[in-house]
Amino acid sequence: MSETILVVDDNENATRMTARMLSGLGYEVMTALDGPTALAQVAGRRPDCILLDIMMPRMSGLEVLTRLKHDPETTGIPV
Repeated sequence: MSETILVVDDNENATRMTARMLSGLGYEVMTALDGPTALAQVAGRRPDCILLDIMMPRMSGLEVLTRLKHDPETTGIPV
């Protein structure tokens, strides 16, 4: 089974390009276009790693990171 990477970026083109590149390298890729969606996806299925944009509307990447690191279930996921 391949490792799973969650790509979080509000720029849909950047998200799609990054996902395509990582898929081509053999990774399973999940995507989210905002922080709340990313947190919901992580709650449903833990990725092995998260690539996270910092500057996003609604919820910044820093807020997403803070929530992930304060949750014992997700604190160990590399971001």
